[in-house]
Amino acid sequence: MKNILAIGFTLVLINIGIAGNTQTLQPVSEQSTIEFRIKNMGINTGGTLSGLRGTILFDEAKLSTSYCKVTVDVTTIDTRSKGRDNHIKKSDFLDVLAFPVISFQSTQITALLDHSGYRMQGMLTIKGVSKPISFPFQAKKEKSGYRFIGEMQLNRLDFGVGESSWILSSPVTVQLNVLAVQ
Repeated sequence: MKNILAIGFTLVLINIGIAGNTQTLQPVSEQSTIEFRIKNMGINTGGTLSGLRGTILFDEAKLSTSYCKVTVDVTTIDTRSKGRDNHIKKSDFLDVLAFPVISFQSTQITALLDHSGYRMQGMLTIKGVSKPISFPFQAKKEKSGYRFIGEMQLNRLDFGVGESSWILSSPVTVQLNVLAVQ
């Protein structure tokens, strides 16, 4: 009986030690940026989104248990032009009344072969359309969490965004700089 208790106690301590390396983090929207760039009539333009919410579980030593599940508030879009913001919020672009958030849920996080960072794979949902995406990112340890920095390329037409627009390029570059803390 003592041996069974000792083994059970040891397993509990091991699990506590393993769980101690994994950090469940919350994004800090006010200290994070989500920026996008797109060509409009051949000229680079862009903006930001805010209202980032969700949960990130990150363990550099055990990436198989790491994940990211976040949303961003589409109504916060800011292109530094009220008229453009209002137009982008309409049904032919982001349709914020029907789809007020963009969501992302990871399916896998792996280390890059050259050890320069990580690769995030998952499902991105914009305007009710879900597509698999993959992008590299860096994870920089901060005092009470991590700063995640990454960049991805999306095709707006894959998500039914602005399909009738002939002046916008299809590719959109999205840059992420997300602070997530315990």
